[in-house]
Amino acid sequence: MARMRQWGAGAASVVAVLTLVSCSRPQPPKPPAAPPKAAKPLPEPSTAAAEALAALRAAAKPVSSYQMTMNSAGAEITVWASLKDGQTTRYKVRTDPASYMLHDLPAKSVYTVTDKPKRAVQKHMAADAKMPPTPVETMVRLASGASAISDETVDGVACAKVTASHSGKAEIIVWLDKQYALPRQMQSGGVTVKLVYQHINEVPDDEFKLPEGVPVVDGGNIAAPVHGTGMPKAGAKSPPMPEMPAGHPAPGTGK
Repeated sequence: MARMRQWGAGAASVVAVLTLVSCSRPQPPKPPAAPPKAAKPLPEPSTAAAEALAALRAAAKPVSSYQMTMNSAGAEITVWASLKDGQTTRYKVRTDPASYMLHDLPAKSVYTVTDKPKRAVQKHMAADAKMPPTPVETMVRLASGASAISDETVDGVACAKVTASHSGKAEIIVWLDKQYALPRQMQSGGVTVKLVYQHINEVPDDEFKLPEGVPVVDGGNIAAPVHGTGMPKAGAKSPPMPEMPAGHPAPGTGK
């Protein structure tokens, strides 16, 4: 449950990133540090790259559902998503074998389902709540403002390698597959995130139903929405949620 609380709502929008902390043991004296090198200039958006990215999205096949496993340095998260007209309406997030979260926009509910105790805690979204962005949607939007785009293969899948900058602070590279415009890999700040898909457009509706016989406990209303999503604020240990530019198409919609 501790891992589930850490991912929580952030699992819908955060990219799996591990913070590496060096040991604090004593070190021998070091020579004076060399003057810092000038920061590498971030890539500027390119009209040609933006047009190529728009063409890729327009040609992509529609996506109605998928199962995706995301891995970064051994940290793993699996997401099942159901989409309607290119917008996610339900998704399930699992970070450990004994528990998962189910976000159900039509039901205006978020369920935390656990094996011990065996139950589903239901929290109610506000009437005007929106789904928080999934990791897939986050990466697609981070690819907006592309400065360069080229062809490259990731794990045998033909992709467009898109280079962009995020909030003018960091360079981000996202590999979008050419069939569905779904992200297959992302790199930023020395961290690589891999995404592996199964059952694209073939996830059954039963995947988003609560297990039969599991008691449902009313957990009350979600009272502290984040950015108007109707989702609770992340706890102190949750990964930071990246800012995302609005107004860009969801994967596979071309809109």
